Amino acid sequence: LSFQSQSNVPSVVSMSWGWTETNQCEIADCSSSAVYVDRVNTEFQQITMTGVTITASSGDQGAPGDGDTDCRNHQQPLSSIFPGASPYVLSIGATMLVDSDSSNAAPQAAQPVPPICSEYTCADVTTMEEV
Repeated sequence: LSFQSQSNVPSVVSMSWGWTETNQCEIADCSSSAVYVDRVNTEFQQITMTGVTITASSGDQGAPGDGDTDCRNHQQPLSSIFPGASPYVLSIGATMLVDSDSSNAAPQAAQPVPPICSEYTCADVTTMEEV
């Protein structure tokens, strides 16, 4: 069934899910995450060319993403969440930051942190604890 051949299509398609872009084959039937992402992006491009807006979750864990919720991956401190990372998708979401001058801020030297956390303390929205 082709989306483009339908006479009645929505103005907006909203998806409230996402997964680490480089690990799409963990949740999809595919052999290469890069090939899968390229194929899905081609479909998203075709859909958006009809005037439909696609929205997706940007992820629950902020910049480190679901692949590094404890901010310990220094080789790749940022993790894009797909489909929110697609150039054809309006990515919607939030992360929780706390002013580093706050009395609730954890000592920065005691934990490995991604670059954004050098000025702000990052919080894990799942546990509502600072990381």
